Amino acid sequence: EPERTDRPISPATFNREWSLLRAVLNWGEQTDRIDRNPIKRRAVRMLPTTPRQVFFEPEEWRAFLTAAEEDDDLAATVPFWRALLLTGSRISEVSSLRWRDVELDQLRKYVRLFMGKTRKPKALPIRPALEWILRAQAKAEERTPEALVFGGSTAYFSTCFKRILRRAPGPYA
Repeated sequence: EPERTDRPISPATFNREWSLLRAVLNWGEQTDRIDRNPIKRRAVRMLPTTPRQVFFEPEEWRAFLTAAEEDDDLAATVPFWRALLLTGSRISEVSSLRWRDVELDQLRKYVRLFMGKTRKPKALPIRPALEWILRAQAKAEERTPEALVFGGSTAYFSTCFKRILRRAPGPYA
């Protein structure tokens, strides 16, 4: 059972929950499940928030990758983390990368990643460091068009990420 506190919810939590409620009511109206959304548009304003600014510094990335390399089970994920860093993408975007979306053999080398939030593709040029990782993966993994480049799901890599964080020194351990 969730722990209850007397603290008010954060503005970001309020905004997320309000957006969800508004989306459900709007969907109900659009699909004729309700006559109309009972809450007037702009009746509730979003609360001001400050964006989260959590990111790894270069030395933290080195410590993270070293912690992964030192664990027999996690060492195989290091190419994934390097690709994640080189593309500036989300775990879900890189974990769902398939060989059909990698172009290594043309003059213009690129990867096509699908953004989870917008469900739109983004094409990124393949720089030499990323090309080296992808070519090594091509040798190590099955390279059929539908095969995952890094061979794991978003849930798998998210779990690995948490495990590596616990092993790595620094503020995130």
